[in-house]
Amino acid sequence: MTMANGKGTVSMVILAWTVIAVTMGCSTVTSKQPSASSGDRSVPGASKNAPVYHDFGDVMLPRDLKVDLKNSFIFHTQEFRAGVLVLTGGVDSGSLYTFFENGMPTDGWQQLSGIKAPRSMMLFKKESRWCVISIDDGRFSTQVEIWVAPTSALVSGMGYGR
Repeated sequence: MTMANGKGTVSMVILAWTVIAVTMGCSTVTSKQPSASSGDRSVPGASKNAPVYHDFGDVMLPRDLKVDLKNSFIFHTQEFRAGVLVLTGGVDSGSLYTFFENGMPTDGWQQLSGIKAPRSMMLFKKESRWCVISIDDGRFSTQVEIWVAPTSALVSGMGYGR
């Protein structure tokens, strides 16, 4: 395809902007269907915008985040659940940081450290588990990764790692 007179270039630019506008417009449409993630449950007695719990029953999440099943991996036994839960949504990264900073202690997590930046990291500890939360402020949406792993004491107590 040759664009000798520039009309083709203008058409391509208009087409590109149209695709971007449609894509951005569609990304703000929210589904009324429940998440496909297992273990999805709302906070009892809460409104429809209240936080929810997904695969980790003690890590509360904003309802505006959607689970990315393709990039999540949850391992569970009778004793514990571990893995990574990946979520995305159009939520401000600063408000997410504050949400986890304030919300995790209500579920018994102790914050050990945190880095607040365009890619924020937070480290929490509980009696027998660790939790690392990564919040990545992207161009069009924010990605949150929640990594939960057992402590070495829990693993060795179950007879693993010997």
